[in-house]
Amino acid sequence: MIDLPDSGARLSPNAGGGARLGLHHVVGPRLSMSADVGLGATWLGEHPMATVPPAEAEVGFAWQLAVLARYFPIYERSGLTFGGGLQYSGLRLSDVPTTQMGAELRAGYYRWHSEERFWTLEFGLSVPLIEGLTLPNEFASPEQPASPPVERTWHYVRASLGLSFAF
Repeated sequence: MIDLPDSGARLSPNAGGGARLGLHHVVGPRLSMSADVGLGATWLGEHPMATVPPAEAEVGFAWQLAVLARYFPIYERSGLTFGGGLQYSGLRLSDVPTTQMGAELRAGYYRWHSEERFWTLEFGLSVPLIEGLTLPNEFASPEQPASPPVERTWHYVRASLGLSFAF
């Protein structure tokens, strides 16, 4: 998590884990398309994604939908694979949920065991293109002033390491 307040850049630690279920479709000898759904949990240290930052450390429910094109040569038993596409993801936090849409880039190694069985070990990077908070639908009364506006000066760049098995 990269926070960009007026006083300078600040990093907030975070870590998480999850499970992904996807579908690979071979388009050509060296190209496949994949779609996957991921569910898991993410721990964030003190972070700025709140209506009144900073928020305390917390664990949130994380999800992601991704569609990727992949360089994935099917006539070679093993080798490098590269993928790129779009992702839509979210993280449920105690104060407000956050969502983002961005580019998903993956690079890794694959190994075919049989005609339909393979595994991949991949490093991924999710770079946000559109991000923000989904604010609660509460309205201030005349007796109670409205809360201050949410500053959207943070960027939630995510890196991942994944091991996938085809079955």
